[in-house]
This record gives sequence, C-alpha cells and structure tokens, in this order.
Amino acid sequence: MSVVNMDSILPFLEGDKIFDLDLSNLLTLLSQPSLIKSSDKTQLNSLCGKVNNYLKSNNTRYRWIGTKLVTIICLHPEIIISNHTSIFLVNLIK
Repeated sequence: MSVVNMDSILPFLEGDKIFDLDLSNLLTLLSQPSLIKSSDKTQLNSLCGKVNNYLKSNNTRYRWIGTKLVTIICLHPEIIISNHTSIFLVNLIK
C-alpha cells in the first residue's frame, strides 16, 4: 500500500476535480489520524479552506460534499480546536 500525503489530496479539493476521486475513499483517507498528524499547519489550513469553499458554494452538490468532508475532518483534534471550526459551523447553518 502506498503512502498518501496531504499534498496528493489537496489538488482534488477544488471544484469538479473532486469527482475524479471516489468520495468514500477520500473520506477514508481523511479519517486517518496519520494523514492529519503528518501534515503541516499550511496544509491543514489549505484543507480547511478548501472544505469551507465547498460549504459556501451555491451548488447543492458541492455543499453536500462539504458537509461530508467537514464531518470527517472534525474528528481530528488538530482541526476541531482550530479557528476553522467556528467558520465551518457558520457555513453549515447558512
């Protein structure tokens, strides 16, 4: 099994590029603590920003994907204690 790092995932979290991946596989990867722990702060900020873009989208399908992504990444303490969590909550409520 090859090692996946955040740099290989981030390019797919932009608009329709996400449809190039199987969503369940992506969610499984993002649920792995080792992926989050091996990522630096810049990568985590980029991840959170890209997820937030899906949540803010006017496209219903993107918003649905954003809710799935935020549910998984907020399982990690590194994410849940960040400032991004409050932004996620605001965009989930909108």
